[in-house]
Amino acid sequence: MMSTIKMGKIFSVIALLLALFIISAGGWVAGAAEVEADGTVAVPIIMYHHILKQESRLGDYIISPAEFEADLKYITEAGYTSVTVGQLTDYVQNGTPLPQKPIVISFDDGHRSFYAYAAPLLEKYSQRAVVAVVGEYSEQYSVTDDHNTAYAYMSWDEIADVSGSGVAEIQNHSYSLHDNTGRRNGTKKLRGESVEEYARVLTEDIVRLQDKLEAVTGIRPAAFVYPFGAISDESTQILRDIGFSAAFDCESKLNRLQVGDADALMHLHRVNRRHGLSAEEILAKLTS
Repeated sequence: MMSTIKMGKIFSVIALLLALFIISAGGWVAGAAEVEADGTVAVPIIMYHHILKQESRLGDYIISPAEFEADLKYITEAGYTSVTVGQLTDYVQNGTPLPQKPIVISFDDGHRSFYAYAAPLLEKYSQRAVVAVVGEYSEQYSVTDDHNTAYAYMSWDEIADVSGSGVAEIQNHSYSLHDNTGRRNGTKKLRGESVEEYARVLTEDIVRLQDKLEAVTGIRPAAFVYPFGAISDESTQILRDIGFSAAFDCESKLNRLQVGDADALMHLHRVNRRHGLSAEEILAKLTS
């Protein structure tokens, strides 16, 4: 007669194989995100920029470390799991289930305050962020000894560090088009500019940062984050031609992703987290 221990091992192997089959088929998985009646999964994205301790500087794009920790504490206790662009893409393209209550924590610009304040807190709460960096900013602070967190940006070495640690998925925020003080508003097409010239300008700038980030982190970014949310009708196709599977804008809406709907990934919406507006309040409004 077969021993109880041996029978137990056999049943364990069968259970494991069954679980792997279910996951590979894109079916039900314990703890997976709820698919709503319309076939979509709700994914809120909160957009952060800079974190500083100086109370006098807090505002629309700067919050305190204490505020960010309070956000992470709420997100974690409310059962949210932060996900990456890679996970969103894998869900849409392959049906790989997302975790229960998925959320994206995104940071724009690559401020050094992410390295100093956000990264340790993300690690503390076992969460991750999607961090979009500006190439010329990181280049500038990679060749100087000035790393003042009040105004500096992450160096290439610091970007490699947070990428390698797993707390940050690094994405592309343009190399030198993060500017709206001249003729062009970020990556928006100029009036009278030909589609060919527009595509050339975007491609040269964006691919420059793609190549640099791949050399620095070993990973080629899959998402583009529009500077100032400035988008033109031709932007999406140009980004697809470059090789992106996702893009972030600045519309304050809840995302609803569906298996097979690649277009939704190219228009991921985010709500700006300003000083005094907590993640709890943002999520309550988005999901009500």
